[in-house]
Amino acid sequence: MLGLGCPKQAFAKIATPQIDHFKHINDEYGHLTGDYAIKTLAQLLNNNICAVDTLGRWGGEEFLIICPGQTIEGGRLLAEKLRKIVDQYQFDVFSHLSCGFGVAAYNQDKNADILLKRADKALYEAKSQGRNQVFTN
Repeated sequence: MLGLGCPKQAFAKIATPQIDHFKHINDEYGHLTGDYAIKTLAQLLNNNICAVDTLGRWGGEEFLIICPGQTIEGGRLLAEKLRKIVDQYQFDVFSHLSCGFGVAAYNQDKNADILLKRADKALYEAKSQGRNQVFTN
């Protein structure tokens, strides 16, 4: 846990971290190294979220973190801490890996599809603004 606490309010947020320039890792170092990057990132993320949070691979180089009981600001702070942890981690095969994060909070009048689209939109904004950033929606 990152010292943010694990609040129990009636909020939930999701974060969608995605490895920046993942295709370059596969092309430059091979798919085994790409697998190493995905597994190592998963361990870094999982070791630094609350016990009530759920981490999953969303597809390719993208992950999904579901954080029940978290406000949008708490989600942004968590994503920023995770981004820094990944950015500073020394990988064995290559020197650096970064992630962009899209963060969105659940609104009770919306559904899960809308929530995912909003998180994806925020992730796209992080990518279009230079990657290795956190954006909320």
